[in-house]
Amino acid sequence: METKTLIAEAISSNCGAASKVQEFRAIKQALQAGDCLKLDVISGGCANISYRVFLENSPTIQLYAKLSFSNPLLHLDPTFY
Repeated sequence: METKTLIAEAISSNCGAASKVQEFRAIKQALQAGDCLKLDVISGGCANISYRVFLENSPTIQLYAKLSFSNPLLHLDPTFY
């Protein structure tokens, strides 16, 4: 769960209304209107985790993110992801 929060905060704080990327503009606008980001784990292992990041009320507006670690994590608790 900690990693999902990290990804969501990084995306929401870096999306801007003046961005050249349409998805970033749409995310910023939706968040300002009260929507929220959701994350699904696509794949994950000991060294990286891939996510689908989307808006709760507009799931077709989506990004894909990957979080990579410098060393493999031997964390067996599935709620970590």
